[in-house]
Amino acid sequence: MLPSHYTSSYPEKLLASYLYDYLITEVQLEVKLRKQDSFVRFLEVLGFCHGEMINFTSIARDCGINAKAVRNYFDILVDMYIGYFLFPFRKKASRQIIQETPKFYLFDTGIANYLKRYQYREMRGVDTGKAFEHYVFLELTAYHLMKEKRERLYYWRTKDGTEVDFVLQDGQIAIECKISTPIDRQDLKGLLLFGKEYNAKLHVVSLEPRKRLMTIDGQEVTVWPIEEFLNCLWVDNIV
Repeated sequence: MLPSHYTSSYPEKLLASYLYDYLITEVQLEVKLRKQDSFVRFLEVLGFCHGEMINFTSIARDCGINAKAVRNYFDILVDMYIGYFLFPFRKKASRQIIQETPKFYLFDTGIANYLKRYQYREMRGVDTGKAFEHYVFLELTAYHLMKEKRERLYYWRTKDGTEVDFVLQDGQIAIECKISTPIDRQDLKGLLLFGKEYNAKLHVVSLEPRKRLMTIDGQEVTVWPIEEFLNCLWVDNIV
């Protein structure tokens, strides 16, 4: 989503140049990295676990470095606003939830897709869904930073794998991102479970053409077209 890359007729060349000629060099200068090769390997591995729960030991093994160095690399990216951790929502509930393992998102969808060797062609498939989720995350993060919101952004996941993409306002709002259309009940398992546990307002950000309201088992779910959701978010009608 960096404008010069997004509008370019040869975005991959610009992304490669930005990543290897600027970003890696800037990180090396800023924190005085001794081994650039290790950091480059780390970034390449990060591309394939981006937006997923982070296993520091597994990444370290794939990079050929120790877990302490991997944690340090993540901290560097966060300190330089090149990426963001997303931690699990841990408010006490009646079921076992993931409590410690964060996810990690880079500051730009193009950089993330370049690192994971993903080329967008159409709005379908797992990688496209992940990129859509990443984009919504960046908008929510920007909103919280620019509006100086003190509440943190979280994800929610139970130990059996049931998940909600984003949780806001200490569990009062839950948001799921879906590119499949139309949205139906089978797409909302995690969202409905979270709503039942925390009595939250439930939202789905989607590619559907019109906003609509679903009522399932007594719970209301608002299905939003992505553009309308973002317009309402930025005028404070969501949070």
